[in-house]
Amino acid sequence: MVKRMIFHAPYEIPETANSASRLRPRIMRETFSRLGYEVFDLSGDVARRRKLKKQLRRSLQRGVKYDFLYFENSTQPNLFADSLKKGIAPFLDHSIHQICKAHGIPVGVFYRDVYWRFRKDLQTLTTVWNRVTDLFQRLDWFIYRRNKVQLFLPSKAMGEYLDLKGFKPVAELPPGAELVDSPLVDQCNVFYVGGIGSHYRLHKVCEAVRGSDARMRLCVRNKDWEQVKVEYNLQDAENIEIVHAEKDQLDSQYEWAGIGLLALEPEKYRAFAAPFKLFEYLGRGKPVLASAGTYVAQLVARTGAGWVVPYDREAIGNLLNHLAENPSEIAQKATTAREVAKSQTWQSRAQAVSDTLSRLK
Repeated sequence: MVKRMIFHAPYEIPETANSASRLRPRIMRETFSRLGYEVFDLSGDVARRRKLKKQLRRSLQRGVKYDFLYFENSTQPNLFADSLKKGIAPFLDHSIHQICKAHGIPVGVFYRDVYWRFRKDLQTLTTVWNRVTDLFQRLDWFIYRRNKVQLFLPSKAMGEYLDLKGFKPVAELPPGAELVDSPLVDQCNVFYVGGIGSHYRLHKVCEAVRGSDARMRLCVRNKDWEQVKVEYNLQDAENIEIVHAEKDQLDSQYEWAGIGLLALEPEKYRAFAAPFKLFEYLGRGKPVLASAGTYVAQLVARTGAGWVVPYDREAIGNLLNHLAENPSEIAQKATTAREVAKSQTWQSRAQAVSDTLSRLK
């Protein structure tokens, strides 16, 4: 029997995507195919989605059966998920969900982010534009509830900041790990790849590394580093290196790395945020150094795939010196990280969606 599913996203998904917000939907779409599904790809700009909506309706009228629809929303409201220059259709995506529900097709929505509920915590300016987008975020949420969709969240803890009245119990769906062969490195080589700036602060980590026997590489975008390098003042830090590498250049960086760094300055938001890079580290077999009080710390503590430490210069420095003197502990944690990654793959995420939505039929 042919397995069919509908993959839906209110934006274009470039094959060369390198940001987490576009990498995730591309990988999920590909993974459903690897699970054996014939995928009806209903992503793209407004014109393409309108055309595909008509095709979907015709296929349903012919009696074609689909197991479920899976929707990856944007950090923006659906109306603004793609360029407004390509068309405006505020209710197009919700109407697609309604068509599916009318034909008995379960609808699952991955709700990516609640940053709009944290503008004060994230020190985001309250502008007219933000007020407008927040209004449409609430409208989307209202319609999701009315359509009785199955919600998937990056972490269940994120649900504490959403009004879940009227929804089915949410399902947790963090990013997945891509299993990549990478050498086991038992040296205290700390590696960070990602953003750096007001929401990605590493000052105390850098201070701790400077006074320790560890080495560290920060792989950040050049333009981001230029904006913050004065406040970090690392010119004379012989054991800290700044590198700028694209995704296809990361293999050599991971071959050097012994530890993946996510010991960023904690924010309220990090208590439930499930970062893409956490699972990238695990997929490469790199144990993770995490800040206490974060979602990352909870996973690391639960699985033993690294270390949890307070975001404190002395505490971080003491741990790094301990690890530099005990390379066998790094090797042991690396082995654990590799094992943990096997249960955190993209295939397991897509299978979880399939299992959850299939039970609703």
